[in-house]
Amino acid sequence: MATYLASEFDISDLEEMQKKIGDTLTVILYEWQKPRVKFHTRFDNEQVAAWFDKVSALIEDYKWSKTIPVTEIWKQRLTYWEDRVEVPYKALFDLCRIYNSLSEEDRSSLLNTVSLRFNEFFEAKRDDVVPDEEIPF
Repeated sequence: MATYLASEFDISDLEEMQKKIGDTLTVILYEWQKPRVKFHTRFDNEQVAAWFDKVSALIEDYKWSKTIPVTEIWKQRLTYWEDRVEVPYKALFDLCRIYNSLSEEDRSSLLNTVSLRFNEFFEAKRDDVVPDEEIPF
């Protein structure tokens, strides 16, 4: 008896959705193959769920804009490049649409995927790093 691993998706639909999510996150996090941001705090699934709620509100607020600035999308401590500050509205809209269309279980999986992806952009600020001579061992 075969186990149906992908809930409501067959494997080709799942692969297509994985590609869409990956491509959309790349558009949000990169421009010209360069990162838009560096985060100075790490993300967990709860923070990403709150982020989706916030972005859903931003999508309404920026309905007639083509872009949304990273400073509105993330309020965490971050570094960003001014030449890559504008994130395409469509990418945020698409990601939220996918998130809102998923079952609760699949949303949880997506939160994990997004938090892992955001954490790839984590970099401690210099004042957050303990100098080697101060490490107690």
